[in-house]
Amino acid sequence: MPHSSICIIAILGLFLAAALPCSAQSPASETPPPTAVQQSVQQTTYGAPLQVPHTAPASSAPATEHYRRAQTLAAQKKWDESKAELSEAMRLDPINTHVYYLFRSQVHRLEGDYDDAVRDAEMVMTLRPQVADAYLLRAMVWSKRGMHQQTVRDLDKALELEPETLAAYVMRGNAHRALGDESRALADYTEALRRSPKDATLHWNRGNAHWQLGHNAEAQADYEAALTLEPAKPQFLLTAASFHSTCADPAFRNAAKAFDYAKRAGEATNWTDWTALAALADAYAEAGDFANAGQMTAKALEAAPVGEHAWLRDRQTMFQAGKSFRTASKR
Repeated sequence: MPHSSICIIAILGLFLAAALPCSAQSPASETPPPTAVQQSVQQTTYGAPLQVPHTAPASSAPATEHYRRAQTLAAQKKWDESKAELSEAMRLDPINTHVYYLFRSQVHRLEGDYDDAVRDAEMVMTLRPQVADAYLLRAMVWSKRGMHQQTVRDLDKALELEPETLAAYVMRGNAHRALGDESRALADYTEALRRSPKDATLHWNRGNAHWQLGHNAEAQADYEAALTLEPAKPQFLLTAASFHSTCADPAFRNAAKAFDYAKRAGEATNWTDWTALAALADAYAEAGDFANAGQMTAKALEAAPVGEHAWLRDRQTMFQAGKSFRTASKR
């Protein structure tokens, strides 16, 4: 199944609201809006809109000016200059050093300096252990490095500190899937959807978990929900096509739907995506048209990267033998 693409975010105005001096925080009885770091994680994880306020600590006007310059420079990918401004802000405003460490951790992460990103996030944990966003940032580094168990542990801590953090549920669900724990992934996606029910990608992610677990009716419902919200998104169309052509349960296979979804995905990408050709091949095979299935697979092989050739050739062999592919669940 296609993987959701990873987005690189702009970081203008990145600021940890939870790390402000107490007088600047929301009342404890209110559910605070997502912080900029949490929005950043959501954007990086599954493409949620990012609207970051241009705010900064108010305790030192000169430090605030350096902080704002650091934001502008980071948005321009001038990483070294941004970090220099943050160092000066730290010198002028030691009360809010944790805020500048948090921002610098994000700058390190975006420039690919993961060791320093972790060090700065851990400095925030030392200075202000109640700041959930430090654990979110470190979890992003662990995830990038494929260290999924560490990712889960940090997100557990982030949710312990801030149980309503949508981004943490999404990231933890993704980490559980990477570890092969579809049941826990399903639980996290469901929690995320309770907080963001109109998120198409969350429905798609949960649908994938349902399908792997053999919950085919629920998977179909989530795929349909995703396509209702974003009817032209190729990755949703391709997964729905694969579901209706390769599902192990014949009650959910539907060659006409599979063909329609695959064709729409191909048209959405002007047939530049080889995975649409492969999905169309599976739809032809489900309809019993193995000649066209083989032809579509041959076209997919011409366009696909070398690393994908082995399974495409296996599929071609199946079609030549008059057999259709079936996706096994973990049930």
